[in-house]
Amino acid sequence: MDSDQHALKSHCEVCESMLTMMGTIKEHCRWRTTRPGDILDRQMKMTMKAQGRKLDVMQYISPFITLIRQPLFQFVLVIMGILAWYSVISQLIGLPSYGKATFRYLRIEGLEKDDHIASFETMHKGCRSNNSNGSSAVGFEYLKITDLDGFVLTLELNASRPATVSFKLLASLTGADGSWFTAGSSTFRHSSSGVRFLDSAAARQRGAMTFDYRPPLPWYADHILHDLIFGTGCILTGACGALNLPAAGRGVFLSTCAALTLLVVAAAAGVGPGLAEEGRDPRHRVDRRVRVHELPPGAAFLLY
Repeated sequence: MDSDQHALKSHCEVCESMLTMMGTIKEHCRWRTTRPGDILDRQMKMTMKAQGRKLDVMQYISPFITLIRQPLFQFVLVIMGILAWYSVISQLIGLPSYGKATFRYLRIEGLEKDDHIASFETMHKGCRSNNSNGSSAVGFEYLKITDLDGFVLTLELNASRPATVSFKLLASLTGADGSWFTAGSSTFRHSSSGVRFLDSAAARQRGAMTFDYRPPLPWYADHILHDLIFGTGCILTGACGALNLPAAGRGVFLSTCAALTLLVVAAAAGVGPGLAEEGRDPRHRVDRRVRVHELPPGAAFLLY
């Protein structure tokens, strides 16, 4: 009798378990039929966004992926990219007038009394020209209004003169007092806004001394190519974050850092035809801008 009751009780427990399982399956089927097919994917995305809103980068395995999902961070990246592109476009627009001066009268100031000019020729776009009527009371007078972006100066040899020479080239359209402006000097620097003429002395050279104010190759690398790479990288990284492609955004970010680092190293080492000679001429230098984002690619892994 006891064995029959025990068997009946076991049978009832199995039936209850089966009914419970069938009820669970029925509820799950009902839930699935009333939900979209991608409900699980949607819930996973909502969970990831909820994690991203906390901004506790030390809480997650990949802080950069958490950061790149933030709309504010994406917005800042895009704005930085647009500003870099604006800088590139504005410098390209101003490139034809970079280092150029328009004049009709020229004079050189600052030379010692014993320094005599053997020859003087202006340069425009790398070509020499000598359309001067000769010396006048105000300096060199030219036949018409002329442009220059450099000049070639030759001083007479004098063994007693010092090893350095310092002067400034002044230009004017009318030759009147107060109309003169600096169009050249013995030393200068290439900056993003134009040529900066300095008051320091340059080494005296035998023969002709050429002063070319056109932007050299390091200037293009530092002001055009650098901003182009940086702006493109920022915009693409922000776009990847907005499109929920954090892995692609991380790859773009690291590639941008690597490209910028290689560009900085190449410009500093003088890699490329003419880069070493133009960037290391003791009479002129290229002003380099200090940028926070000029970091080795290894630093990018801090946000990996």
